[in-house]
Amino acid sequence: MNTHAAPPPPPPEPHEMRTDNSAGPGSVVGIQASVVHNANVYQISATDPPEKKYRTGVRYLEDGVPRKAEELFSEAMADGLDTAEVRFHWALSMFSARSDRDLTKDERARLTTAAERFVAHEDDEEYGPALGAVRELIIHRLDPSAEGIELAEKRILALPGALRERSLRHLDKVLSAATKDNVWANTKKQALLERHSGSRGHRVWAYFEADPAGPRARPAQLPHIAPGERARIAAGTLLCALTVGYLGWLTLSSAAPVAIVAYALALAAAWVTARNAFEWRYRVKRLRWEEQRRRASAANGGSDGRGFAAGVTRSFEFYFSKYRPRDHEKDWWLAETAGLRTYLRDEIVEIYRESHVSLANVVWLIRYHAIDVQKQWRAGTIDDHKVRFQIADRTKILCVLGLTILLLTVGCVIQNALQAQPAGAAVATFLAVAGGLYTARKWHRVASGRRHYIDDLYDEGRRREGRENEFRRWTQRLKDARPSEEEMETWLRSDTTILIADALEHFRISWRDVISYAVLRVPTPSASRAQERNGPLRYNSYALRLFLITEDGVREVSKVLNFETGAFNSEERNTFRFDAVSSVNVVKGADGRQNLRLTLTNGPTRDILVTKGQDLELAADDLRNPERPDTDADVEPDNPLDTSLDTTGFAPTLRILEGIAADGKNWIARGNY
Repeated sequence: MNTHAAPPPPPPEPHEMRTDNSAGPGSVVGIQASVVHNANVYQISATDPPEKKYRTGVRYLEDGVPRKAEELFSEAMADGLDTAEVRFHWALSMFSARSDRDLTKDERARLTTAAERFVAHEDDEEYGPALGAVRELIIHRLDPSAEGIELAEKRILALPGALRERSLRHLDKVLSAATKDNVWANTKKQALLERHSGSRGHRVWAYFEADPAGPRARPAQLPHIAPGERARIAAGTLLCALTVGYLGWLTLSSAAPVAIVAYALALAAAWVTARNAFEWRYRVKRLRWEEQRRRASAANGGSDGRGFAAGVTRSFEFYFSKYRPRDHEKDWWLAETAGLRTYLRDEIVEIYRESHVSLANVVWLIRYHAIDVQKQWRAGTIDDHKVRFQIADRTKILCVLGLTILLLTVGCVIQNALQAQPAGAAVATFLAVAGGLYTARKWHRVASGRRHYIDDLYDEGRRREGRENEFRRWTQRLKDARPSEEEMETWLRSDTTILIADALEHFRISWRDVISYAVLRVPTPSASRAQERNGPLRYNSYALRLFLITEDGVREVSKVLNFETGAFNSEERNTFRFDAVSSVNVVKGADGRQNLRLTLTNGPTRDILVTKGQDLELAADDLRNPERPDTDADVEPDNPLDTSLDTTGFAPTLRILEGIAADGKNWIARGNY
């Protein structure tokens, strides 16, 4: 059992609650979320100045990608930036995460040649002493002299704090066992301090969250008016006005006071009736539409398949299930909100269905609506549309009263007009009634569409405002919580140090007993993954495998690391002799998957997953923040396979196991391990 794991942090606020290593919305068996942060930390092009190449190389070195760092340092020196600082970091990148045995003949020759040139830079006040110490170490490691190595390592231990720590960290595999034993207590103590520093348990989750797509809302649609409709409405209105005017002229010509008053009352009653009847009918239809929208079935939003729309559907079901009201069953809540989910789902699919927007970029919005609907339900405002479009008693009374007065007064006006001009009044009455009904229907359709548009504009504004507020809150939350690459690498390096410390303690050995070692850091099958653009892939769950090589054989320890909390579990230990290793080979799949196959003479063949094809596909696709423009076309993405293998510790592990499989214990006698 691991005794160094800190207690798990308290649960985050509801908006950020996560389910570790479980199948979330849209997930399939295998590695889960794929996130690429579009930061500029690792972006470099051939035309960049050497200073930028050097700074980017330092970033790669400190973040666990030394081979890429060495490449950039070499380019910077070739471009004219040849200083003690650059050469010092170049030397560290050559030795970082590998031993003498891992160096090729060409690399050894380059180191020997470079060491001779270091002398010219050793007068540098800041980096000169460090460069001199590394020069001596190179000379005596490649042409071993116990006394010379000891003096070189003493010079390294005498360096100022930051340079000393950096040198010890990157020269770890070429330092003598005696020196490592001397500094091991401090190394372990530092790892324990750094392992949970910076509120790790409350922040790592943010690294695996995608950058949110900007807030959008489906725009309200202007009502469609068919071609010629306006002309027909104008013609009907004109006809109605002429006929009503003609009846008014007949009424005035008759000089009958009662008929004149009735005509005036009829006009007023017609206005009041039309206004309130429209309001009544519109509210009834709008309320019916709102109810239908909320009660519609969610069956049409299929969740089968792997497309964006299917993923959005599954995400809505997942988050509405997760953030349902207390004391209510999942099935009841999903049925209760089926129509509303379908409406929101269709809107999000419509406004975000673009090639550069992935499901991960809109999960924040889906989660927001799931929580918002639950809050509305608890506050009793989920049906506030019933209050908003409720028909007032005043509207009903005015409509009925106006219609009653209209019918009574119109009868009086028509009777008076027929007495004055029977034929003309009859024709005018017929045209007024027919034209009025026709025009009223046309006007109602146009006015209703316009009113619907105004109400939709109001709803759009409310949705947009809520989403913008949540976007600002969530973006700031991610900005405050998301760890830097340096922090992520520091935590992982500290976890690895504690893994080694536990193994040394368990097997009761010291560094003086360890001839060589290798650590393989690979993701678990259910791990979420993320990376800065062109940076190393990082996971929220690792399978760490340590190989300690001693005179007595190989000690192997494997543990599963929950990277978000720093807790170890599922520990396995194995010990086998040198002659027990029958063969070691790498099995490569067509999709980029790589397995390290270890065969023991007294046991079954073991396949150790190193990289998955999905990992390489993710890095090659280089998903970007959908709200940012593409980067400069001159910026070339790194080879994802090289970067991935560099950070797993695959190369040194393979060389050690291949050497043991080929030579057995004689591998030790050959030296250069």
